[in-house]
Amino acid sequence: MNVIQLKKLQALRNKLFEAMVFDTNPENWVAYGKPAKDLTKQEKDEAAWCRRQAASAIALWEKIDKLIVQHSESNKVAKNIQEGHEQLDLIAIEQEADSLLTQIGIDRAD
Repeated sequence: MNVIQLKKLQALRNKLFEAMVFDTNPENWVAYGKPAKDLTKQEKDEAAWCRRQAASAIALWEKIDKLIVQHSESNKVAKNIQEGHEQLDLIAIEQEADSLLTQIGIDRAD
């Protein structure tokens, strides 16, 4: 996943968070505060749907967040590996330069 895609996914995660907060608020559910014995069949079904919607919103947000974390970590690992290779390249160049200077009789002062 490239950086642009990761940024888009992070923006989506932020929008999903707001939706999740709204969906999980019981005050937004059908028949909130009404005793179960006073609910009609339709209200019971709609209240159950609201609870399932809240659970689905949480699950979706968690999956998106996990995906972002996985790809962020893999990008960090790849960056660390690249930086490690660059360090090794610099060390090799320095050693080669020291070797060439020694061959032509110049002692490098560190």
